[in-house]
Amino acid sequence: MLFFGFILIGIAFCMLIPVLITSIYLYFLTIYSLLLRKLKLSNQPKSKIALIIPLNKNLKNIEHKASDIFKIIDYPSNLYDIIFVTDNFSNSEQISTFKLHTSGVKIIHYTNSWRTGREFTIEWALAELIKKDYSAFFIMNQNSTPVPWIFKALAYKLEQGIDCIQMSESYVGQNFTWEKRLKSILLAAYNHLLPKGKSVLGLSCGLSGNGICLSKNLINTFPYKPLEYKNWFEYHLKLVLQNKKAIFISKTALYNNIEFAFSNENSLKHLPLIVAVKRYLIPLYKATLNGNWSAFDCLLTLFRPSIKTIVSILFLALFAGSIVYTASILIPECEQQFIYAKLIIFSSAVGIAALLFFLSIAMLEKKLSPITWLAGFFFPIYGLYSFVKKFIKQS
Repeated sequence: MLFFGFILIGIAFCMLIPVLITSIYLYFLTIYSLLLRKLKLSNQPKSKIALIIPLNKNLKNIEHKASDIFKIIDYPSNLYDIIFVTDNFSNSEQISTFKLHTSGVKIIHYTNSWRTGREFTIEWALAELIKKDYSAFFIMNQNSTPVPWIFKALAYKLEQGIDCIQMSESYVGQNFTWEKRLKSILLAAYNHLLPKGKSVLGLSCGLSGNGICLSKNLINTFPYKPLEYKNWFEYHLKLVLQNKKAIFISKTALYNNIEFAFSNENSLKHLPLIVAVKRYLIPLYKATLNGNWSAFDCLLTLFRPSIKTIVSILFLALFAGSIVYTASILIPECEQQFIYAKLIIFSSAVGIAALLFFLSIAMLEKKLSPITWLAGFFFPIYGLYSFVKKFIKQS
């Protein structure tokens, strides 16, 4: 029994240490996120912005989409264009669907059938549009809706010399299941709270794939290449290694269809562990030694467990500590394990408290509904369920 107790303690400590460090790091990012300064807008903007919208196969109401954006956006009409980008659509689709004659709306057609998909479409569109007189390029999903002041906020940062900007995202939808409500908490935490805290600390906030603004100068220097970068997360790592930063603007939300967000979950995807170690472990470590703290944050992000995994391990460690604690009281020969059991229980409780604070502030910041708050109480069960499900699937 004594041997079994020490084995259980050793496993609990090995699992708990990285998770506890992550939980405390998320706690401090949450504290700093509350200190973000007031949003500033450009009253006399000069930056001409191209709003790039890659089209999916759902081609309904494109005309209404352009019209709605013109009605929403509070920005000089001569300083921005809406550019829809098609991806290998047939001629009949193009002719029958797109009959836009509104000034400021353009449609460009990507026709390379060997390389299809959103990322290749964006790469081609940026290469084409960079020849024009735009100062920056704002990439937005077809299902997203901007707030009126979004371009003024972008112009303020661009005119300060900022090259890379990430917008905040919010999610709307109907018929929320419990699982969707739990995921909405994760999206609020990943897409809003974490980048907000990093920006206050002066770190690069990361790129989620939607609501990204890139300056013309940045695209000329570091063009986006899907064949080299697995996703926008990896493109961000390349920028950080070149001492570039992505700045976060918190009050410029893009309102996205919740179903689309869950089907893509761009912000929750990173890189396979093997790829991360092979490509970025040593370069990021060297950059950290040279004083690049954004590189250190990227290192933590690369190897940070998911929130569901953190929740699962914290509660499993708490359960293991409780078993050893009970055994140390009831079985005399296990008395020496008492102090270790208390340490595991205390550490687990600290990690759980830090994580609950992180998720609670995320829900407050994004003003999630009371029902979603209620769903948050089931997060430990959901985390354990996801953890076991993934383990069984991999086995």
